[in-house]
Amino acid sequence: MFSFARYLFSCAFLLTLILFNSPAHAEWTWPFPFSSANSEAGKSGQSGSLSGTSAKPAGAEKASTTQAPAPKVNAAAAQPPASTFKSEAKPAEPVSPPKIQKPAPPRALSVFTPELKLGSMVLEGDTRWSGTLLIDGMVTVSPNTTLKVMPGSVIRFAANSGILVYGRIALQGTPESPIIITSVYETAGPSDWNGIFLAGTEKNNTFEHIVIRGADTAIQASFSALEANSILIEDASTALKLSNSTATVRNSAIFSSPAGILATKSEIDLVSTTFDRNGSALTLNSSALTAVNVKLRNSAQTAFTAENSHVKLDGMLFSFNLNGIRTTGCDGSITNSSFISNKETAAIFTASNLKFSDNHVSGSRVGLQLDDNSPALWRNSISGNSSYNLLYLGNERYFAGGNWLGQANRESQEIAVFSKQPGALLTAPLLAVDPHPPAALDSTKAND
Repeated sequence: MFSFARYLFSCAFLLTLILFNSPAHAEWTWPFPFSSANSEAGKSGQSGSLSGTSAKPAGAEKASTTQAPAPKVNAAAAQPPASTFKSEAKPAEPVSPPKIQKPAPPRALSVFTPELKLGSMVLEGDTRWSGTLLIDGMVTVSPNTTLKVMPGSVIRFAANSGILVYGRIALQGTPESPIIITSVYETAGPSDWNGIFLAGTEKNNTFEHIVIRGADTAIQASFSALEANSILIEDASTALKLSNSTATVRNSAIFSSPAGILATKSEIDLVSTTFDRNGSALTLNSSALTAVNVKLRNSAQTAFTAENSHVKLDGMLFSFNLNGIRTTGCDGSITNSSFISNKETAAIFTASNLKFSDNHVSGSRVGLQLDDNSPALWRNSISGNSSYNLLYLGNERYFAGGNWLGQANRESQEIAVFSKQPGALLTAPLLAVDPHPPAALDSTKAND
């Protein structure tokens, strides 16, 4: 019995080998796992074998000439739908051409014929400059040496050039013949040249009737003292930077600079000075400022920021700035000043023991923002602000009576005031009349 089964298995195996090596095998179209007409073997006209080679028995070519032709098979019917072979094509996404940024046109150099050209050097003795000068490098004024620049002089600085003063500098122009200090370009821009640096010089450094344009820091003082009268600083990255220094600035102007005056641990007296179109006008940190008749206008940021400083402001004008003034941890007084049409908030006081009196505040989104009950307010005209005349964010009760908030009727004024803690803000008694109506303001302040 076992021998007979073994005989049948051998016959089946031999029959399978004969079929796989027959010429008709090339025409088979059976699907996988058998070879098909679309297989690589079928495309090449060769029959597949178990080993993947083309093997034919001897005499196979002769036998194929007498063998009946294989039946034709519809190739389309034997193949699956085309969708099983190809995925649906996605539409091509539009490709934007790369943006090519055009280089900035070269800046025009000033047509300038200097009478004197100087490179980096150290001045060991008193020196006087006059006429037209070109400085290409850093000029150092050594201790016990004075550099004096005469009226009408024009000084142009190349890139990375400036003056470093350990001794004394005196730039003394006149109203008729101011001193011009600028860069080598026809139109100066911020950081074209370094600036004038005072280091450890508490002597009588003076700047009178001069114009400074295009510096990185027009005047920088460290442990030094200076006096400036009738100076114009514009298109500087920083106009005046003070550290542990004292400065008096009168009848001057600072225009079109990202930073006006930056002061740290310094003392400043400002009189009749205008800041216009700057990023910020005044920034104080642990400093003292006395300012009279100073105008801060069109600042892109908060015009005046002070932290841990003493301020005494009188006759100020804050107009068309993002915010007028912000103080934190300060003391002092703000009197007889006008806050007109600042975009956001006219004044923001935080932990500041300030006396705020006889001021006019109008035309902003918020007039006064008090973060606590530290300031004292009286005889102020705070009205015509679009959201709130008075915004109180403190938790303690706060007395804000004795001010004008738009109308003499308390119920009408409640609309223009807000307290974070209901009932914490006390506005009565109110003034019956506006102590500083717009018509009574100095016309030059109201129109500037």
